[in-house]
Amino acid sequence: MNMHWYNPKRRIYEDVPTSLTDEEALELLRGDINSSALVEHYVMLREEGMGIKQAMSVVGHRCRMWHLRYQPAR
Repeated sequence: MNMHWYNPKRRIYEDVPTSLTDEEALELLRGDINSSALVEHYVMLREEGMGIKQAMSVVGHRCRMWHLRYQPAR
């Protein structure tokens, strides 16, 4: 099964295989300049009972909104 999400490292939307474990999901989030905040948000969502796929989508969307907000003026 695939999920459609915003990849904060590549800064694009993409379809990737759904992570089966939290470790796989966290690996996708690591490496971005904001990775510690992304990981914290993901962990919080998972602790609240959200599924892996949904938590990844929410974290990716939040990061995308942050990227759009702080893009340099052209």
